[in-house]
Amino acid sequence: MVNGIAGENIIIEYSEEVWSDDLSQKLGIENQDKGEMANFEMVSFASPCVEFSKFCMQNQYEKIPANKITDILKFLGNGRRGFSLVTNKLHDVITVRPGDKVFVLSD
Repeated sequence: MVNGIAGENIIIEYSEEVWSDDLSQKLGIENQDKGEMANFEMVSFASPCVEFSKFCMQNQYEKIPANKITDILKFLGNGRRGFSLVTNKLHDVITVRPGDKVFVLSD
């Protein structure tokens, strides 16, 4: 699957898998131009659904056995599909660009 074709808002390149326990519920994204930090809190996992699972399998139009769909849903669960984040500064405009740095923030 190619990054950017499934409706992602932000894709972070990292060499390892990241799970919710790794994130501590808070992330910061530093703008590379201005050095400003935008803080985000993790709201939830982006839950996979049957349609997204079929999309990932590149098999959207054929009938797929239920046990295979269940396996894909489990694989994509617990944050592997992604996370939903919210900023704590709703009044500010936040621009994220390629090259910005992402940090795990402590409480």
